[in-house]
Amino acid sequence: MTREQSIRHECLLQLYGARPLALTPAHVARVCKRQGDDFLALEIEAELVFLKDQGFAEERTDAGTGESRFRLNSAGVIHCEKEIA
Repeated sequence: MTREQSIRHECLLQLYGARPLALTPAHVARVCKRQGDDFLALEIEAELVFLKDQGFAEERTDAGTGESRFRLNSAGVIHCEKEIA
């Protein structure tokens, strides 16, 4: 598994566990760091955008902070249930 695939896998796991809440790339990076992974927030954001472009996630902008947040959509949930969980 490539580094990018590992990051996408971790993003899917975290988004699935947090649903229906949306997570920031920085939050995902903090959780990864606690787990011992060395993924950068910029790498995570790039893979979250990839998941959005593939139709598995939605991006929302927080009105108060302007931060991008990502959450799984229904296609992402079904993908996780079939492939990951």
